[in-house]
Amino acid sequence: MLNIITIAWNRVYLEELEKTIPKECTWWISVSDENTRNISGFYLPQNTKLIRTRNDWYSRVSSVFSHLENIEGYFCFVDNDTLFHEGMKNAYNTVKKNMLIGKQAYCNEKIRLNQNIPICGHIDMGNVLCNNNVLKSVQYEYKEGISDYILWNKCFNYLGGDIELSDKVISYYNYQRNQIDEQDIYK
Repeated sequence: MLNIITIAWNRVYLEELEKTIPKECTWWISVSDENTRNISGFYLPQNTKLIRTRNDWYSRVSSVFSHLENIEGYFCFVDNDTLFHEGMKNAYNTVKKNMLIGKQAYCNEKIRLNQNIPICGHIDMGNVLCNNNVLKSVQYEYKEGISDYILWNKCFNYLGGDIELSDKVISYYNYQRNQIDEQDIYK
């Protein structure tokens, strides 16, 4: 099972993102009690699990991880302000190792990040696919600006560096932020 994690904060973005989430995947949406009103009225598809947490990033990510650590499958992150990339589903269907790092593109398809082992500043939450089993040993740690690197580096080290690098694009970076007029966000 592919588990897609989204840290939610805006309903307008969620509505567009939902259209790209494959129905055969489980979509985990973590929303803080503070932001619950921002997503009120959002229809939760059948394949969606909503988790309410405190507002800090550590709680929002860790709460989803605590649910996933005992479920077989893989997980990936899709930010609230982007779209799910079909390349991630293809990667899931063909992955051979416990962790896969692929390319990430901007909405104009220009490459933002190439596939690479976790290097600070050269990895994003969204361009990695990882086996849920690592969550039994790897914990999320929030540090401003480098949490993505810390998480994926911990997973990489836990797996002994035995990962798969894909030359395919598997995620978008902030796709919707450039697609939706800012004035529509606050309606």
